[in-house]
Amino acid sequence: MKKFWTCILVIILMLLVFRCTMAEVSGICGDNLEWTLTDDDVLTISGTGKMKDYSSVSSAGNQITTAPWKSRPKKVVIEDGVTSIGSHAFYYCKNLTSVTIPNSVTSFEMYAFYGCSSLMSVTIPDSITSINYGAFELCSSLTSISIPVGVTRICTATFNGCSGLTSITIPDSVTIIDSNAFQGCRSLTSITIPNGVASIGKRAFNNCFGLTYITIPNSVIDIAVESFLNCRSLKSISIPDSMSIIRKDVFNGCSSLSSVTIPVSVTSIGDGAFWNCSSLSDVYYGGSEQNWLNMNIGWKNNRLASATIHYNAHDHIWSDPIYTWSTDYSSVTASRTCYNNPNHIETETVKVSTQYIQPTCTQKGKKMYTSDPFENTAFSVQNLEITIDELGHDWADLIFSLGSDGRLTASRVCQRDHNHTESRIITSILFLPTGTLVIEDEAFAGGTFEAVIVPAGCETIYSGAFAGCENLLYVKIPASVTLIMPDAFEGCPNVLIDRSRE
Repeated sequence: MKKFWTCILVIILMLLVFRCTMAEVSGICGDNLEWTLTDDDVLTISGTGKMKDYSSVSSAGNQITTAPWKSRPKKVVIEDGVTSIGSHAFYYCKNLTSVTIPNSVTSFEMYAFYGCSSLMSVTIPDSITSINYGAFELCSSLTSISIPVGVTRICTATFNGCSGLTSITIPDSVTIIDSNAFQGCRSLTSITIPNGVASIGKRAFNNCFGLTYITIPNSVIDIAVESFLNCRSLKSISIPDSMSIIRKDVFNGCSSLSSVTIPVSVTSIGDGAFWNCSSLSDVYYGGSEQNWLNMNIGWKNNRLASATIHYNAHDHIWSDPIYTWSTDYSSVTASRTCYNNPNHIETETVKVSTQYIQPTCTQKGKKMYTSDPFENTAFSVQNLEITIDELGHDWADLIFSLGSDGRLTASRVCQRDHNHTESRIITSILFLPTGTLVIEDEAFAGGTFEAVIVPAGCETIYSGAFAGCENLLYVKIPASVTLIMPDAFEGCPNVLIDRSRE
């Protein structure tokens, strides 16, 4: 008996420990902020004011935040009233998949979401004016980001290592893109830098392997060293008139770069600026040959020597894009020509997806073609719609159904669209009286009825009995009829003789 009660006591203690383990935990994370973490790892931060800043610490060989929730949160809900997300707040929260941020938040402090590798999307509210360095660094599952108007600086390493990022919108308010801002965003294919950005920092787009096109506005006065290092898919680049120096290793390793436009304002090209640009074949220079010869060109720029230099080339004035569909509509090619150099043509071909709406016997169908997005942002997604005529009717033979109430229904199905049926009640019916044994010659010739019901017991239908009954569609003949003269239904072009047994 003693052992029994000992076992019961142990079980109760274990349940109490389990309950304590799974219960909510909570605490303070700012002067007027509280946090609560549920047993299913949903973190809620509520109150007013700034969140406390944290740091990182090594735990079991991994770096995690010193915030009390550690790396547990899978979902974060920040309630209205919170004004900042603290430094390292969610540092290496690798399980975090969702975060809700209210419009009261105005800043993300440094490394706020660093290493949140499961975070696939985040909506940055319009209230944000500051995104500090490393805020989203190594968020490798992020696919798109829209930076709100009000942010003036994309700080160092803000999106460094966001390898899944395919699109980003930078507002006109941004004036500085700091070093390593987009380094390693290998899925990013194109980006437009808004007019207002004055400088692009060191290695800002380093190792953006998928970057094919980038637009640099005339507001940019400086592009730091190695800014586009190893952007191996970049095809062309146009240096704005506002620049005087192309710095060291800016385009080093851009192995697909085939053309570059350099304005006469540029007087110096740094060491290795175009090193390892193995595809570079054309340089469009805004000055004269003598201006080019006077240019200070650093070492490791051998491709500049072998490329064709087009002197006195002006800024591009592009024609409107022309889009050409392949004959089977599986692809579409966009092209545009520079008016200042008709030999300078940009083209790009993308695949096409198809949606098909089948035509019916009464409704037209459609084939709708939509192109994939172009990497060159000057080209837009194309849509093409082809109308397919309706099929028209191909009616099957009429089917007749005689109900127990004597109602006769005629129906038919369109063989091109089995969902399209027509039916009607036959009201013009000749019911021959019970006891009729013989239907005499031409007895009902020229009648206007649509159906005839011959009673059981009838034996013979003589010549021309129903001759010339042009409206006649259906005749029900019982098994008792043993003789039907060949011309009994002469001149009845649409008649159906039903000899089915009762």
